[in-house]
Amino acid sequence: LNNVTVTQQCLVTLLLLHGTRIGETVQAKWDHFDFKEKFWRLPSTDTKNKKAHTLPLSDLAIKRLKTYKKQQRSIKASTYLFPQKRNNRKPITGSQGSALISCIGKGAWSAHDIRKFARTWWMENGIDYMVGELLLNHTLNKLDKAYIQT
Repeated sequence: LNNVTVTQQCLVTLLLLHGTRIGETVQAKWDHFDFKEKFWRLPSTDTKNKKAHTLPLSDLAIKRLKTYKKQQRSIKASTYLFPQKRNNRKPITGSQGSALISCIGKGAWSAHDIRKFARTWWMENGIDYMVGELLLNHTLNKLDKAYIQT
C-alpha cells in the first residue's frame, strides 16, 4: 500500500478492517464516523439491504481515518471520504471504487475478494457464524428472522 495514493490506502484499509461492500464504503461521509464512541454508522440509504448498519472502529481504523482526514482537508474539504474529483459534493461511484481497487490488485483480486477474505479470516479465527453474517450486514433467512429478535 505504500506505493498507492492515500485515498486508495484508506479505501483498502476500510474494506480490510470491516468487510464492507465497495458501494457502501465509497459513500461514507465523515459524519458517519464517531471516533469518540468508536463506531461507523452506515445509513440505510447506503446499504444494499436498506438496513442501517453499525460497525465497531478499532484504534487502528481511527488512527488511519484521522490521518487521512487531515491529508484530505489539506487538498479539498468534502463531507465524503471519497469525493469525485470534479464535484466534491458527491462520492465516487462503486464502479470507480472498484477500479481503484483493481489498480492496486493489478487484476489479481477485487474489492469483493477483500470482503470474502474478511469473512474467511473471521471464521478461521473463531468469530461466531452469526456474528460474521451480521458484520457483513447479510440479510437473515426466514428462519433466522423468526427466531432471532435482536
